[in-house]
Amino acid sequence: MFPFPLKCPLYFFTSIHCPTCGLGRGLIAAVQGQWALSWSYHPLAIPLLFLAGITLIGLLYSPHKVKALGDRIVSPLQSHPRTTAVGVVFYSVWGFGRWLV
Repeated sequence: MFPFPLKCPLYFFTSIHCPTCGLGRGLIAAVQGQWALSWSYHPLAIPLLFLAGITLIGLLYSPHKVKALGDRIVSPLQSHPRTTAVGVVFYSVWGFGRWLV
């Protein structure tokens, strides 16, 4: 479909896997309870799943604290909207384009 492969740009240009390679597969394996397989895909998948669970519990019991933390994370992104927009567009094209290849 595309004249060039839409793989990970870091891997495409340098043959080095990017820091997120395997993270999605690792998260899916962790949700399914396959901990060793998840660890082999990406070591940060299990801690990320744990962090997501803690955040969900925090939203249920103390939403104002989670909102304050989110505001501290989002504020720097809002101060550089063009850079953020370029990053989101690039990541989206790369991410969705990988499905088509």
